[in-house]
Amino acid sequence: MAKKFAFLLVRDFTLSPLSLFIDTLRLAGDEGDRSRRIEFDWEIVGERGLPIRASCGVELLPTRAMGNPEDFDNVVVVGGLLDTNRKLSSEKEAFLLRAAQKGVPLTALCTGSFVLARYGLLDGYSAAVSWFHIKDFRAEFPDVNAHADSLYSVDRGRATCAGGTGAADLAGYFVSQFIGQKAAEKAAKILVLDRIRSSRDVQPVGDLFP
Repeated sequence: MAKKFAFLLVRDFTLSPLSLFIDTLRLAGDEGDRSRRIEFDWEIVGERGLPIRASCGVELLPTRAMGNPEDFDNVVVVGGLLDTNRKLSSEKEAFLLRAAQKGVPLTALCTGSFVLARYGLLDGYSAAVSWFHIKDFRAEFPDVNAHADSLYSVDRGRATCAGGTGAADLAGYFVSQFIGQKAAEKAAKILVLDRIRSSRDVQPVGDLFP
């Protein structure tokens, strides 16, 4: 049975981590580039009929209304611009908190880590945060063991990713765990990536550290 991922998008989410994560699952989960959802399946959950705007201006419609998070093997929160994604809608909040209560593994891409942390869902966990946001994160969430020295972190039922192309690497980690490293490497090659990087790979830090 296919492993199912639910994607919870915040307002002004970053499009590239979402697409790279999904495409890694898509390419790994079938033969060639046929896009059949054999090994992995995914839905963008949200309020039906309400488009969700990405930080680049592209709008996506949810593919499924929010229901029971236990229908999924992982709930992925995709963050974006910090000044506009401070709060989830009441429906998305309830979905996320119920997922945590029921023990559904949670994943955060980009500033999705801020969302999880605001609900106390990263307290006592290790979390990978982008070098660009690490100071703000540590100031706001001192109870989280946050670091900016790796692309992603997996700590028990919590996975966090700095964002950008690192989303493909975290997706590759899940692929390797579920169906094997060869499938992850296949997806990387089709995406024209040299390899799937591990949690030991460091983030490339910009010249101007904030």
